[in-house]
Amino acid sequence: DAGVVLSAAHQAFGAGTPGAQLDYLVLTDPDLEPGPVDGPARLLVAAWVGSTRLIDNRPIRLAPRS
Repeated sequence: DAGVVLSAAHQAFGAGTPGAQLDYLVLTDPDLEPGPVDGPARLLVAAWVGSTRLIDNRPIRLAPRS
């Protein structure tokens, strides 16, 4: 479930590096279109750590809702 993935990612970031500030966290489909309900997806994140902006993305797979 996309909401669960985003919630977990926000929690993980909150427990991460002190001094880091989340800029954005977005779940999309593999082609960067609006996020899917299940199947292949991509998690995009940008954050500031001091004066450095870090940007990354990760492929993930969403399980179907039960």
